[in-house]
Amino acid sequence: MSTHQEWIHNLLDGELDSMNESALFGELAVNSDLRTDFKHQLAIRSAVHDDRVGLVPPVALTSSVFSGMGFAAPLAGAAAGAAGGGLLLQWLTRLGLPILSTVAAVGITWGIANSEQRIANSEQRIANSEQRTENSEQRIANSESPVTPPLGTETQAVAGPTEQALEASNARLRREVASLRAERERLNGLLAERSSSESSPVVANASDQAPLEVTTTNVAMTNTIQLTRTNEPRMLQATALTPINLRPVKYPSLLVQVRGMSGSSMTDVNVPAQTAWYDNMSGALLYQLSDRDAVGLEFGNESFAMAFEGERNGQVIRYEQQPLSVWAGIMYRHTLPTIGSTAFAPFGQVLVGGSKFGPLGRVTAGIAYAPSGPLSFIFGLEGSTMGYRFQDSWFATSKIGLTYGVAVRF
Repeated sequence: MSTHQEWIHNLLDGELDSMNESALFGELAVNSDLRTDFKHQLAIRSAVHDDRVGLVPPVALTSSVFSGMGFAAPLAGAAAGAAGGGLLLQWLTRLGLPILSTVAAVGITWGIANSEQRIANSEQRIANSEQRTENSEQRIANSESPVTPPLGTETQAVAGPTEQALEASNARLRREVASLRAERERLNGLLAERSSSESSPVVANASDQAPLEVTTTNVAMTNTIQLTRTNEPRMLQATALTPINLRPVKYPSLLVQVRGMSGSSMTDVNVPAQTAWYDNMSGALLYQLSDRDAVGLEFGNESFAMAFEGERNGQVIRYEQQPLSVWAGIMYRHTLPTIGSTAFAPFGQVLVGGSKFGPLGRVTAGIAYAPSGPLSFIFGLEGSTMGYRFQDSWFATSKIGLTYGVAVRF
């Protein structure tokens, strides 16, 4: 039994040769006590490994102890700090791409919205100027149009610019006549004073004795406007109306979408994920059933964390891997009405498909922004689950994270 226990220790240390390994496995198959001892050794090794990982001394304590003994401090604490920094860097790397994509989409949308607003303001100013021009032309036309009396009324004088000029001329003549009369009365008064003040008997001429006569002539000026009424019937000719051509507008029926995915696995594994330049991306082709519903196909490439257990040579072994898997499925999307007067519309979609490991399901909820034209942007939350089978047992792995992308209508 002591030889077998040494073989177990050498096997766990990775130092047992193939000949003794076969002999040890054969003994484990028939000896239950040896199998129990082997399980205890595995449990002890696992507990020691967990304690060693969890009990990392602080850097300050390690430095003070080794400095007091006159040695340089080991790099265990620094390695732990580097591990923590690596984990933080990994999360920043995962979240950096969606954050940058979101900021870029918001910037492009803001620029397009501002340009459309400036165009709308310019068109409004042009429309206002055209309206003022039409109002001015209408006032000029109203002032130049002749006054037409209604049928059945008597002929009457209409005051216009000519009559006003004649009245002003008559008033001016009246003022001149009144001025001449006042001048005549003044001259008559002067002659009377002169004749009474003369002392010498001077015979005055008949022309001097006669009063100054001023002749006034009243000028009658009239301006008559004659309006003639005709009894001929008027024919009102109907204006030809241009019919409205109601042509149906073809709604874009195809939508091509490319999106990225940044998720975190719900299964903890210690194996790094397989990566490629096209991982965590998908492409989709959708057919618009209406302005709210669409169906289509979507395919992509994504890594999934897998942890499962199985038996090998009578032992229960835990397997951990994170392979890169190609998947595809049928997708259905429903879009809700836009929020108020904005171009933001919530949507939800489901996908049912499979990968090379097993069946796959996805649920996505997000918001789509279509500023103008056929271009639109999407952003939302997504959860996925993939099932796989090993040694007649089913296992599942799940992910949750963000999704972001762009779509174009055709």
